[in-house]
Amino acid sequence: GADLDPGNLKAPLAGSGAGAGPQSDQAPELGSIHRASVKRIEPYGVFVALAGYRKFGLVHASQVSEWIKFNREDSDEQKKAELAGVVSIGEVVNVKVVEVIEDDGSGRGQKIQCSLKLVDQKS
Repeated sequence: GADLDPGNLKAPLAGSGAGAGPQSDQAPELGSIHRASVKRIEPYGVFVALAGYRKFGLVHASQVSEWIKFNREDSDEQKKAELAGVVSIGEVVNVKVVEVIEDDGSGRGQKIQCSLKLVDQKS
């Protein structure tokens, strides 16, 4: 079978559901806004797949919504439930890149920090 799309221009983004086209290994530009698909919800935040990028971004719990407030006493399950009340796995959202942290030598590469609350989700 010949590759009918060698440039990966017709293939959807792997698992992102947020668009189509090639994926970049580079980090997105600081301050840029992207469509992203929610992949995982953890007590500390939400992992998103950015359209057009291979690396996932992390939306820290403090950047999900103005209305979410956690206490030290809250369990991990309570925190995840609170976050799941705002976003759900598979949902496509708009995120802003607020920080790109260079590789610290751990071999995991760059870390992309994002924000939901700094982007209008309706437009």
